[in-house]
Amino acid sequence: MFLNKVYHNKSKNVNRQVKKYMDYLSVKETAEIKGCSGSYVNRLIKHNKIEYITEIHKSNGQKYYMIPVTALSEQEQAKYYKKIRQEAGFIPAPAEPEKNIKTGLKYNLKAVERSFESFSEKERDEIAFWSELLGRWQTERNAHQGIKTEFDKLFCAHQKYINPDIVISPDIMYRKLAAYKANCLEGLIDGRGGWNKGKSKLDDDSEIWEIFLQIFLDDSCKKIAECRRETEAYFFEINPETAAKMPSVDTFRRKVKTIPFAVLEYTRNGEKAMKDHCLPYAQRQKDSIQANDIWVMDNYTFDILCKNEDGVTETKRFYLTGVLDAQSGVFVGWNISDSPDSQSTLIALRNAMLRYGIPDWLYFDNGREFTAKDITGDKGARAMSDIPIPPSILSRLGINVKFAIVHNAQAKAIERAHNTFKNQFCRNFMGWCGGNILERRESLKRHIKNGVIETEHELRELFRQYADFVYNVQNWAGEEKKYKNMSRIDVWNASMEQRGIRMADSDTLNLLMMRTDGYQKIKRDGVFITVQGTHLWYYDESTYLHINEEVCVRYDPCNLKTVRIYDRDDRYLWTWNIGDYLIAEYIDEDSEHIAKFRRIEKGTMKKIRERSEEIYGKKFINRKSAMEYRIKRGKNMFAIHIPKNIIPVIVDEEPLKKAAGAENINVEVIDVNLNRMISNGQKRKER
Repeated sequence: MFLNKVYHNKSKNVNRQVKKYMDYLSVKETAEIKGCSGSYVNRLIKHNKIEYITEIHKSNGQKYYMIPVTALSEQEQAKYYKKIRQEAGFIPAPAEPEKNIKTGLKYNLKAVERSFESFSEKERDEIAFWSELLGRWQTERNAHQGIKTEFDKLFCAHQKYINPDIVISPDIMYRKLAAYKANCLEGLIDGRGGWNKGKSKLDDDSEIWEIFLQIFLDDSCKKIAECRRETEAYFFEINPETAAKMPSVDTFRRKVKTIPFAVLEYTRNGEKAMKDHCLPYAQRQKDSIQANDIWVMDNYTFDILCKNEDGVTETKRFYLTGVLDAQSGVFVGWNISDSPDSQSTLIALRNAMLRYGIPDWLYFDNGREFTAKDITGDKGARAMSDIPIPPSILSRLGINVKFAIVHNAQAKAIERAHNTFKNQFCRNFMGWCGGNILERRESLKRHIKNGVIETEHELRELFRQYADFVYNVQNWAGEEKKYKNMSRIDVWNASMEQRGIRMADSDTLNLLMMRTDGYQKIKRDGVFITVQGTHLWYYDESTYLHINEEVCVRYDPCNLKTVRIYDRDDRYLWTWNIGDYLIAEYIDEDSEHIAKFRRIEKGTMKKIRERSEEIYGKKFINRKSAMEYRIKRGKNMFAIHIPKNIIPVIVDEEPLKKAAGAENINVEVIDVNLNRMISNGQKRKER
């Protein structure tokens, strides 16, 4: 599979080095080589069936594709290089010359035969220059009637005047002519200074290089010169003879360039930097989705310090909870708050659905403000997996939920919008504080002191205008041709024409987006909701009729005066008002409050009695008569039937043996007089 290569800032130098030694063709040139149309090549690129890179045009800023020559077949590559040779003045490729070529002009060529494709673009230009110059020299030399050697000197002097940057002499011309006739292309280029190219005093398996890498490939990110000094100090202590052979700093710098960029990123900058700059990632295709199919939500911290509305110079930063349409890139909804929480999520989502309809899917971050169980229905911990929960808000709206992978920001398109907000919106504020201390301006303290930074109201109003009138009308950044040169909002409008839209009015959304704390049983004080760790109780005159019934309580955080109560089947039952009269101070001296509570208590007791009498009805039976009726009914039913087959039970025991001398005593005639024993005992006590 071929990947579309996107070049990051930190890897630009490496990519330029790779590109320097590789030929790239435009779509039109590729089509000419392959003998097809440009549309066919674009389809290959669209379906990733050919390797390509994306470049930005310097004049118009538009993207265009470049295809490396290595992505073509061998026949097509041969066709391309044949064309290059012809343009450079060479007819077909040289046919099997010897490896060590000798010429007849008393000059020996020690260059090794190389194919024309193995040279770089700069070297091919040099070959073309000398080929054209040699051809012109031979033409003029043959037409000269005088001494040829004198003409050679005059020709070289003239060329030095025309091209002062080149080194030319008759001897050089003779050598290059010999190479040209022998089809030795390497003899036409200037190979000086490259005799030791690729060689180094530091071998890959040398002890010096191994110790240096242990110091250099570390997340402390030390400079090369410092690592060399530490390596030298190590060998002065361990092996002084090796320390005397320590190469220079420039040698280490050249050697470090041979280390793969991915290895440097991983060892020096960490795993995240390596993943961000070196690993490929799958691009999300938007061809199969339409507007309102998927919305992405995330939070962003404004890099702006704002002052309070009363003009006090105390500063604070605000958070943006945003909703982005994945297909068109339109910023459909948002909410600005002091801190991101689940309620801010609902407000942003409600604002988006009022204007743009209801989506099919929501792509959430993994923050707790998005994973609240009453919003998404996510039970979270395994201990809660068996606890039933009411239908979530999103399930009632018919919205599916998908959570992003943790620590995978590139999967959420809204992260790119945050960077746009920072550069286009936040930097225009007097309270711009930057994303880190390095971006913070020196003038910020002066702006805060003079009170010229913006207020919260100004931030909210300016962002509302920026989102609709600046960001949403900018050019769409997708690749579908049918939306080319269209703005984000135009793409959304065009996409929505191909599908229906689910809309809900404000009242319906208020009902569907009411929050809940789960199922609970009605208690004698009614039902409650938890707001910032405090129970708010709601009570009704009919509460006593439904004690211990399991219900679901839904509420609107913007209006806590009433709650709506539903049963386990999510059927609406009642609307109850807040029971603030049930709350009293620990020592309450407000007689009116106490009297009101007593009246409610007394009225409830009266209703319970009346309802009891209504259910109890007229008295026809009491507890005693009820038992008597049961005895009478059971008396006729009770009977013991002795079967005819009786099995007698016989005690099979031997009499105990008597003590010695007691054989003649009759135990049956012994008379024990307890009264006399008691009387004798009292007489002994009186003594």
